[in-house]
Amino acid sequence: MPPTKSVWMSDEDALLWDSLPKGQKSEIFRNAFDRWKNESIPEDEKSLLRELEKMKVDHENLVRIQFEVEDQIEEKRKEIVARQEKLRKFDSRNIVLEDGSIHPDPVRFFITFMQHAREYLENGTIFSSPSGQARYKVEDIVENEDFRKIKIFIQRIDSKSPKASSFTYETVRKAVKKLRPKETLEIGGFMPVLAQECAVVEIHPDLVCGDFFGNGPEFFESRKRIFFRYEDVK
Repeated sequence: MPPTKSVWMSDEDALLWDSLPKGQKSEIFRNAFDRWKNESIPEDEKSLLRELEKMKVDHENLVRIQFEVEDQIEEKRKEIVARQEKLRKFDSRNIVLEDGSIHPDPVRFFITFMQHAREYLENGTIFSSPSGQARYKVEDIVENEDFRKIKIFIQRIDSKSPKASSFTYETVRKAVKKLRPKETLEIGGFMPVLAQECAVVEIHPDLVCGDFFGNGPEFFESRKRIFFRYEDVK
C-alpha cells in the first residue's frame, strides 16, 4: 500500500481539489514536486547540468560523424586501390600478359637483384632460409656484358655438398612470371632450387617472405609466404 499523508489547504483550495478528476490530482503533486526540486537547485549547479547535457549531445553527434567519416575514408581507400590495380597495366615497371595478368618486368627485376647481389658478395653477407635451418651466401658472380649470361653462384654453407647452386637471368625470368598482384607463393614455389629461391627473396628489396594465415581449419596456422611489393602507381 502506498503511504498516505495529510495536506493542509484553505477552504477555497479544498473545494477546487474536490472538483478535480482523480487522475489529475496525482499529476498536480508530481508537477509541484518537480518544480520545487528544480527551484531548490543552485543556479551554478543548474548551469553546469545544462552544459553537461549539451556536451553529451555534442559528443554523440561527433561520434556519429566520426563513424560516417571513417566509413567514407575506408570506401575511398578501396576506390584508390581499385584504380591503382587497373593502372598497373600501364606501368612501365610491369609486364601485361595476353590474359590480362600482370607481373614485374623481369629485366628490371634482374638488374635490381644484381645490384644488391654484388653488395652481398663484396660484404660476404650470410643469410638464412625462412625456417632458419640453412644458411647461404653469394659465393661468386661471373660477369658478362650481356646480363642474360651473368651467372650467380649460391653457396650452401650447411650442406655436405661443396657444389654451389648456380642460376642466370633465364631462371629468374621464369620465376618472375609467378609474381602477381595480390597473390602469394608458398616456400619452394617460386624458384626450382631452394638455395636460389632463398637468395633472390633475401636479396631483392621488393620481395618479401612474411607470415600469412590459412583458411578453414588452418586459419590460425601461420605460414611463410612469398610476395612481391608492387609500387603504388603515381
